[in-house]
Amino acid sequence: MTRDFATDPEIAEDLIRRARSERDTDRTGEFSFGDAAIVESWPCRKGCGAMVGVTSAALFALETNNRRLSMMRQPPIGKHQVMWCPECKSADDEEKAAARRPHEQTEIPLTHRRRNA
Repeated sequence: MTRDFATDPEIAEDLIRRARSERDTDRTGEFSFGDAAIVESWPCRKGCGAMVGVTSAALFALETNNRRLSMMRQPPIGKHQVMWCPECKSADDEEKAAARRPHEQTEIPLTHRRRNA
C-alpha cells in the first residue's frame, strides 16, 4: 500500500503552515545567542597565573569529556589544562606559525657527511 502524500491531510496542513510562516513579517530569521554568562574562572593552561572566565557550556563539555575518559580508564582533564588567557594564546599561535615557516638549512645533509670507515 502506498500513500498519496498530496492528499494526506496532515501533510497538506503542514505545508500550509510552512507557507504562512515564510511570509510572516514578525519573524526576522536572525537569532542572537547574546553574551554567554561567565560562571567560573579557570587558570591559564600555560601557568602565567591569569584567570580565564568560562561559561556553563565549558563546564558541561569538561564534565562530558572527563566521563568519557573515565570510561576508557584515562586520567581526567583538569581545569588548569583547558583554557588559554588571550596573551598566552597569541604567543602560542605565534610560536606555532614560526614553526610552520620554512627555515634556512643549518645542518649538513646526511649525504655529504664524511664516512669514517
